Amino acid sequence: CLVGSEMCIRDRAVALFLDKKIRFLTIYDLIQGAMENHKVVENPSVEQILEAEAEAHAFVESHRRS
Repeated sequence: CLVGSEMCIRDRAVALFLDKKIRFLTIYDLIQGAMENHKVVENPSVEQILEAEAEAHAFVESHRRS
């Protein structure tokens, strides 16, 4: 479920950049960091995909500026 998580991370990071909550170059750092922490699951269930997306979203949100 790597692709879904990566898309979630990228989309959320870009949204934070557009809202001026992170710097542009932080987008790459967030994607890289989240992918390094991602656990690959062979043939994931829907629940596992949604859980991975939630974890990716939480990772990105934890790096936002106030």
